[in-house]
Amino acid sequence: MNQLSNRGAARVSAVWMIVVIVLFFVALAFAYVSNQAAEQAKGDRTAMASDLAKANTARDAALDVVRDITVALGWYDRDDAGSVSDPAAAQAALGNLQLGIPGLGDSISDFESVIPPILAAYNTQVQKVGTLESQITSLKGQLTAAQAATRTTSSQLNDQLSTLQRERDDLEQSLNDRIAQLEGDLADMRASRNQIDDELNTEKERNDELALVAEQDASKAATRMGSLQRQLDDVQRRSETADGAVLAVSKPLGIGWIDRGTTDRISEGVVFEVRTGNPNPRGEVTKGFAEVIEVEAQRSKVRIFDVADPFDPVVTGDKIFNPVYDPEGEKYAVLVGRFSGVYNEAELGLALADIGITVQKQIDHTTNYLIVGGPLFYDEEGEPVEDPIQPSELTVYKDAVAQGCSIISINDFRQFFRR
Repeated sequence: MNQLSNRGAARVSAVWMIVVIVLFFVALAFAYVSNQAAEQAKGDRTAMASDLAKANTARDAALDVVRDITVALGWYDRDDAGSVSDPAAAQAALGNLQLGIPGLGDSISDFESVIPPILAAYNTQVQKVGTLESQITSLKGQLTAAQAATRTTSSQLNDQLSTLQRERDDLEQSLNDRIAQLEGDLADMRASRNQIDDELNTEKERNDELALVAEQDASKAATRMGSLQRQLDDVQRRSETADGAVLAVSKPLGIGWIDRGTTDRISEGVVFEVRTGNPNPRGEVTKGFAEVIEVEAQRSKVRIFDVADPFDPVVTGDKIFNPVYDPEGEKYAVLVGRFSGVYNEAELGLALADIGITVQKQIDHTTNYLIVGGPLFYDEEGEPVEDPIQPSELTVYKDAVAQGCSIISINDFRQFFRR
């Protein structure tokens, strides 16, 4: 059994040996084949490297040619080393060249074919320039000769001109002196005439102003006289004519009745001065005052006060007077000064309207009364003043006095009109 086992092991070892040998030879075969393929690949790589080097050399040569063409042609970015000419720009320049040089025609398609015609045209122009330069040289010679002759003639003419110039200067100086003398005389005459004209115009304007002032003064005087006459007539009429009469008196009650009512512009608060109505040895005297306290259509009830003489009381038939009240016609008044308290400007206007007096803004020929208030503490622009302004200092007051208006103080008004 051991012998069989050993023989079996020997056979297995021999098989493995054969397998190893076979594998060895197979590996040698593969190594040989691989070595041949590597040699072949190495040869191919060397050939490809050679071809690449040749291609790079050809490309570099082509780039050098392109660069040379670009430098020669232009139209490239000079700051970029790899820049090449712009074909579109070159073609556009070629088109402009065809348009700018006559005779090139439309058959020119590149710069090589355009150079010979340009050179031919340039040579033609050079020949023309040479011909012109020859002509210019000839003309310069002729000009030099002409200038020499001109200088000779000019010298002669200058001598004659100098003589004529001196004669002209002498004559011009003489004429200028004469003109200056005549202009001086003319200026004096104009000044004298202007002075006379100014004096005449001044006198004329003065006469016109005097005539206008005289006409205005005459018109103002006539207007003022008419106004004064009307006011004088009214004052005279009112001083002679009573505003009404006492109808009845109750001495114990201190009341009475007068013959004036609402139809006569009577309102409550109107005060009348009561004067003697019946014959009296002492003449017409003031007996007291009557304040309207109740108004009816045709009569008014009054309160009698300030009786001057208890032994000569107010009786039926006595006359009543008020310097502002007028039952007939329209009257006009202007207010001046400061008004406050019960009789501010608004209340004063209403009270005057009740008795037929219209308040005006300014004095005119229709104004009848100037009602004077207290002093003003502000000027016309509304600024406070250091010293109060008296109404009598105002222009409107002086105009009213000059026009003959009746001047009534606010105190007098309060005496005859109470609220």
